[in-house]
Amino acid sequence: MGTVSDDFRVTVDLVDDGGVADFVDEMQSIEVEQEVAERLGDRVVVSHDADNLFFYTDTEEAAREVEVLVKPLLAQHGLGDSTIAILRWHPIEEEWLDASVPLPTTPEEIAAERARQEQIETEEGREQGWVEFEVRAELPSHRATVEFAKQLEDEGLPVVRRWKFVVIGAQNEDDANALAERLRAEAPEGTKVIAEGSGNLAWQAGRGGRFAWLGGLGG
Repeated sequence: MGTVSDDFRVTVDLVDDGGVADFVDEMQSIEVEQEVAERLGDRVVVSHDADNLFFYTDTEEAAREVEVLVKPLLAQHGLGDSTIAILRWHPIEEEWLDASVPLPTTPEEIAAERARQEQIETEEGREQGWVEFEVRAELPSHRATVEFAKQLEDEGLPVVRRWKFVVIGAQNEDDANALAERLRAEAPEGTKVIAEGSGNLAWQAGRGGRFAWLGGLGG
C-alpha cells in the first residue's frame, strides 16, 4: 500500500494508434462512480503521446483501480491487445520499476539500491566514453590555479585546467559530492567549488554545444 509520498504510474502501451484519439477523448470525459472515485483518491494525472497513456497516482490501490477502468474501454475501442504495466518510482535509482519491486526500507536495503544506481551510472559513463558528473573549482588567481592543478595531478586525479578553473570528472553523483568536499578542504581560501552534471552530459542530451558551461561560477 502506498503513502502520499509515493508515485505510481499506469502505462498503457497502445498497439494500434488508429483508435487512440477516440479512446483519449472518452477517458477525458469519463465519469466514475462515487465508490470508484473514492478508491482513486484525490487526483489521477493523465498524459499521453502517440502510442502511450500514462496515469499517475499516489497509491498502488488507485493504480489498480485505473487498470480496472481502462481494460474494458480498451476492448471497446479495438485496443484490447494493448499492454498495461503498473510501475512505481524508485527515488534512489531514479527509475520506474514494476510495482511488485518493494522500495528499500532498511539502511542496508537503501545502501544496496544506492550502490546499484552508482554502478549503473559508472558503467554508462564508461560505455559512452564520458562521465556524468563534474566537480568544478574557480580559484582566486591564475597562479593558485596552476599550483592547485599540479597538486591534484600529483595525487593522481585527471584534471582539466582552464585559466582560473579546474574541472575533474566523476562517475556518479556520490563520487562528485565527495570529491567536491575534498576540494573545498584542500583548495586555497576563496575557492568556489560546485558539483553538477557534466558538460558532456548536457551536450549528449541536446541542451548545449561543446562547451563546459561553468554555471554558478564567476567569469
